Amino acid sequence: MDSTANIGRIKREIGDYVSRASPGLLNILELYCRGDSGLDCVTLLLEEPGKLKDIIMRIYVSPETVRFVARLFLNPLAEVCGLGIEELIRLFMERPTKLREVLQQALTHAT
Repeated sequence: MDSTANIGRIKREIGDYVSRASPGLLNILELYCRGDSGLDCVTLLLEEPGKLKDIIMRIYVSPETVRFVARLFLNPLAEVCGLGIEELIRLFMERPTKLREVLQQALTHAT
């Protein structure tokens, strides 16, 4: 499987996981993500996690709620990244640029 197909599969897995865990959440967030950036939420997670965090923070305000939403998006990636979910959430909240590097590296090696 080529890397583009593999990344597409991972994106679908993330979207499916979020939709199963919290029905309707992804649909709502997509309106904001696409409206603000022109990109879907999962693409933002992988390419510009800081922008996704800012969008979620603007909607939900509470850092605890943002952490909950981040957990839903990041949970399918924990095994691929070889990091625990709490570490991925910490990077999302505190060091989104580093998270992007970690995700890009993991996805490159997962292909």
